[in-house]
Amino acid sequence: MMLKINLTSQELPAYFLTDKDIEQAMGDKIEFLKELISVTKAILSDLRSYTFDKISLYAKTSDPAYPTKIRAMAGCYGRYSVVRSFSANERNREMGRRRSNNFCVIYDNETTDIIAIAEGNLISDYRTASIAAVGLDAVMKENYAVAVLGATGSVGNAVLQSLSALDKKPRKVVISARGRGGFSSVKERLEDYIRRMGV
Repeated sequence: MMLKINLTSQELPAYFLTDKDIEQAMGDKIEFLKELISVTKAILSDLRSYTFDKISLYAKTSDPAYPTKIRAMAGCYGRYSVVRSFSANERNREMGRRRSNNFCVIYDNETTDIIAIAEGNLISDYRTASIAAVGLDAVMKENYAVAVLGATGSVGNAVLQSLSALDKKPRKVVISARGRGGFSSVKERLEDYIRRMGV
């Protein structure tokens, strides 16, 4: 359940959202994805003429026992700013874990208040997936045939789900499954979307 956090520095509470909260808020996944793809198109079009600042900083742990990379990204768009931080460890894949974890902190540029703190894994996956779907949709509308689109891991899951929301779909989608359970686990979780894709 989504939490409200009363921070001492501001009058209004900030919201704390987990990936589970975000997924529940999606409601009907296909309808949500159609809307997300539509919004992504509008945002990408708007960014062509919109000047915004973005910084990205990296840090790396010095201890070879913990080969973790830390990254922070900050972006401003209109009234809002987002700081996204995440850590990534390539060894996680060998153990069937997610490669990285991240959080987003969303600020109101007018009041400087923190509006929300959100677990960012699902947000990142669907951000990438919606851009992939928008790009593929644009290519196919020009009557180019797209036979194969490759994706991997949780982003691959999100890409397949996003593609299933398109009217025109590629003939084949390739997803690699590194985690425990392999492809049978992926196929079971995404069965409805695979059926919608007809691939």
